Amino acid sequence: MMTQASVEKNTAIKIISAIIDRVMESESIYQELDKNQLIQSFSTLLDRV
Repeated sequence: MMTQASVEKNTAIKIISAIIDRVMESESIYQELDKNQLIQSFSTLLDRV
């Protein structure tokens, strides 16, 4: 069973992932970045709060 915090973290990660997708599509400088690494970084940061 997922806790409320886990549900909220997953929701935040989905939103962040969608934002990263849009930025990477529209800004060529960001296309060189690793999307999975960015999402992992945000996930790690969310674990700290």
